[in-house]
Amino acid sequence: MDNIKNKYEEFLELPYPKDLKGEEILGIELVLLDTDSAGLVDKFIGNRGHLTPPDFKILRRCFADLKTVVKELQGNNRTYFGFLLNIIHQTVDYLKTNNRLVNNEKEQLIKELQTDFDKIRKILNDWDPIGVADIVDDEYDSINFLAFSTLRNKGTVKDIKNAIKNYMTDSMEIDVPDSDLTKIAEKIKMIHEI
Repeated sequence: MDNIKNKYEEFLELPYPKDLKGEEILGIELVLLDTDSAGLVDKFIGNRGHLTPPDFKILRRCFADLKTVVKELQGNNRTYFGFLLNIIHQTVDYLKTNNRLVNNEKEQLIKELQTDFDKIRKILNDWDPIGVADIVDDEYDSINFLAFSTLRNKGTVKDIKNAIKNYMTDSMEIDVPDSDLTKIAEKIKMIHEI
């Protein structure tokens, strides 16, 4: 997946061919094909290598259209759409090989999990017990994983507090006042009660 992400970032640096604005090839609108293809790759990357079956169907249609279009183009225009074709091809192969299609229910769950993880990260970064969150925003992700897991497993405030305390004491060798840990655990627990 990293290769796809890197190639996509390279692709975003390429300007869209000026002489192809508003053009069609064999009934395929090039700007729409470009937008749909890039949008789906962006969604694939944003969803950590997952797409829904409807999105995958559109991606495969884009792949077929890109193959058609590239054969008809030349020069820089062919290079631009050929680059996009390569990225789409890799994305389709990745999804087929790794069975990364998700239904809408699973997609919603993935979004919820990411949202919870991000909320806990913000709580921990605002607390910032060692004063580095403004430099390294994922410094407390090890604690985040523990707190997140405890929260998702219906842990109590005390369970969350103990998970954080044990990590800070054993791994970071830092003593934090119990009152601070209780406040942080309560904020994390509130995520599911709002």
